[in-house]
Amino acid sequence: PSEVLEATDENVDAHVRAMSGSLLEAVIDVLEVTSGPYPGVAAKAQHAVDALCSNEPTWRGGVGPKLVLREDRQSLAEVLGPVIHAYWQQKRQKLGKPISRRFWPATSPTDSNPHCVFRPREKERYSLRKQRKNDVDAFRKLQQLRKDFEDAKALCALVRRRETVRRLRLDAGRGRLRRALDALASSNKIEGLDKDAPFADSDADYRLTPDEVANATKAIAEAAAAAKLA
Repeated sequence: PSEVLEATDENVDAHVRAMSGSLLEAVIDVLEVTSGPYPGVAAKAQHAVDALCSNEPTWRGGVGPKLVLREDRQSLAEVLGPVIHAYWQQKRQKLGKPISRRFWPATSPTDSNPHCVFRPREKERYSLRKQRKNDVDAFRKLQQLRKDFEDAKALCALVRRRETVRRLRLDAGRGRLRRALDALASSNKIEGLDKDAPFADSDADYRLTPDEVANATKAIAEAAAAAKLA
C-alpha cells in the first residue's frame, strides 16, 4: 500500500506547483456549478476532494477522465482539495459574485458603469412599420396610383401598335423592292432572285400573324383619319 501524504507546507507547495492549470480550472468549475449564482459559498472543501478523485464531467462533480488523479488519488486529493477550495473562496469573496460569468446577474439597463456589459436590450418604443390609416387622403392616393398605372398601360399599347406599323411598312417596302427587281429581271430577260433567297416578302418569312396584320391595318386607318381631321 502507498504511504499517506502528510499535509505539510513542503508537500502542499510541491504538489500545488506541479498541478496543471487545466486541473485547477476544472475543480473551480465544479465548485462554481455546486454553488450556483448565489453570493454565499455553498460548496465545501470536500467537493473539491471528491472532484479530484472522480472521472465524471464537471457538471456531474468530476474533473473528467483526462485530469483525474492517477497515483495516490485519495491522499493527494485531500492535500490539494482544501488548497483549491481556499483559493476559490478567496477569489469569489474578493469579486463579490461568482467567478463564472454565466452565473452573474443581468446588468441593469440604467447602470452607467462602462465596465458592466451584456445589458438587456430596451424594448423599442416605436414599431418600424407604420400603421396604415384608411382615410380620404389614402383613398385619393390609391386612385391616383391606379390612374398612373392605367396611363402607363395605355402608353405601352400605343408603343406596341407603333412598332407593329413600322414593321409592316418595312415589310411592304421590302416587298415592293422585291417585285421591282423581279420585274426588272423579267424585262431584261435575266434570271431573277431565287424563291428560297432570304430576301423575300411572304408573311411566313416575316412571321406576321393575322391579328397583327388586322391591328396594324386598323392603326394605319385611324392615323390617316386623324391626319385628315387635323
